[in-house]
Amino acid sequence: MKTLLNPTTAQENQPKKYFGFFLFFSLFLLVSINAKSQDGTHNCFKNFGIGTTSTITSSGHGTFYSLRVQYTSKRTTLSFGPVVQKRNMNLSGFQAGFEYTLFADGITEDMGNDFENYSNLERKVELFAFASSIYNNSAYLSKSEIRMECSNSEEKTKSFEDLKLKTFENYTGVGLRIKFTDQLKWTNSIGVGGYVTLSSTNEMTRERQAIGLLLRTGLTYQFGKSN
Repeated sequence: MKTLLNPTTAQENQPKKYFGFFLFFSLFLLVSINAKSQDGTHNCFKNFGIGTTSTITSSGHGTFYSLRVQYTSKRTTLSFGPVVQKRNMNLSGFQAGFEYTLFADGITEDMGNDFENYSNLERKVELFAFASSIYNNSAYLSKSEIRMECSNSEEKTKSFEDLKLKTFENYTGVGLRIKFTDQLKWTNSIGVGGYVTLSSTNEMTRERQAIGLLLRTGLTYQFGKSN
C-alpha cells in the first residue's frame, strides 16, 4: 500500500529545495564570475563577493544562517541574502546589511611612511561599524523559547513547535574582520537593537517587541580588491 506524503510536510520541504537550488546556482555563478575576473576580462566584478554568516539575536528564533552577496567600494560594503533557521533548516526570510570600515590597511594610504610602523597583526585586522536588518516571514520559535512558553502556559508543546511568526529586526554595532588573505576574511560582530513581532502573539508570554543583542560570525570572500 502506498503512503501519501502529508501535504503540510510537502509544503515545508519546498523552501528547503528552493534554498538548495539558490545556494548551488549562486555558488556556480559567483565562481564563474571570479574565474573571469581573475584573467582581467571582467574587472567590474572585482568589487563583488560572497559570505556566509551565523547569527543569534534576541528574537527567540534561535540561530540563523545566511548566504549573502556583497558589494564593496572603498570603506562601504552592502550585502543581501536569504536567512535560514538552524531549527529544521527553515528558509524564513532575508537579511540586508551595511558596513563602514573604520580602520584597515587598504584605506590608510594617507598615513604615508607612518603606516610602516604598524605591526603585522594590526595590518591583518579591520574595524568596522554596521547596521543589519532581518525580516522573517515564517520563523519557528527556538527550542529554549518553546520550553519557556510551555512552563508559563497551558498550551500544548506541539502548538508552540508548529507556530511560525513574522518578525522584523534591526541592529547596529561594531565588528572585526581578521584577514586570512586579502580576499578571505573572518568577521565577528556585536550589535544592539531589537525586534518587532508582526503576527499575533496574544497567547504567548513572549514580548511582542523588545530590545536586545545581535551576535554574528562568518566568512567573506571578495573577488578582488575594492577601489
